[in-house]
Amino acid sequence: MLKVAIVEQEKIAKDVIFLLPKILSDEFTFNYYEKIVDLVKEDTGQFDVVILNEAYNNVRITSALNFDKSNSVYIYLCQDGYESQNVNYGRIFRIKRSDFANEFVRIKDMINIRLRKHSEYLFSYNGVTLKLKYHDIYYVIKEEKNLVYYTKRGEFYERGSMNKKSEEFEPYDFVRVNSGILVNYEYIFRIEGDEVELHNHVRLPISRSRKPKLLRYIRAKTL
Repeated sequence: MLKVAIVEQEKIAKDVIFLLPKILSDEFTFNYYEKIVDLVKEDTGQFDVVILNEAYNNVRITSALNFDKSNSVYIYLCQDGYESQNVNYGRIFRIKRSDFANEFVRIKDMINIRLRKHSEYLFSYNGVTLKLKYHDIYYVIKEEKNLVYYTKRGEFYERGSMNKKSEEFEPYDFVRVNSGILVNYEYIFRIEGDEVELHNHVRLPISRSRKPKLLRYIRAKTL
C-alpha cells in the first residue's frame, strides 16, 4: 500500500486525489496538509509520493523534509510558464499546475517505475537471507560464478546468471552496460567516452556493442 502526502490548496488537492487511482499502479492512502509545517512535523520517510505546491521548492523546505536522504517521489505543481520537466532520473517532477491532469498522465509510467523500486528483492547466499530494496542497489557485477551487488548497505554476493538477472531487473529500470555489469539507471550521472559515471563517482566500463542501445535508452528517459 503506497502512502501519499499532499500540500496544496484544498480544491487542487481534492482533484489530485480523485485522479491518482488512474495514475498509480498500486492502491494508496493519503494525508492532506494545509500547511507545509504540518508535513514537516511528520516522519516524511513514510511517504512514497509527496505532492507540493512549487512555493515549497526551496532549500529550507527540502532540508526540513530530509529530502536528500529520502527515496520518495516528489511532484511540484508549478505555475504556467514553467517548463515541465523531470530531473534526478524520475524522483523529482515539476509539472504545470493548470494542466496537472494531462501532466500526470504524461509522467505516470516514470512514477510507477520509480515506485516499483520501493519493492524488496529477496536473495540468499551461504545460509543468509537478505531483503534489499531495488532503489538501494547501485549496480551488479558478475564475478566468476557470483553476482556482486553494490548497494547503500554494502556489498552482497549471490550465485546466479547475469542474463537471468538482467531480465528480472529490467522492469525496475536497470540497464546492462556490458556483459558483466548491470546498472541502476537512477544513479547514472553521465556517459564519458566508454565509461558510465554514477552519482557516487564510480566509473564502469561500457562495451562498444552496448553503447548505442544505452544512449538510446538514456535519450528516451530524458525526453
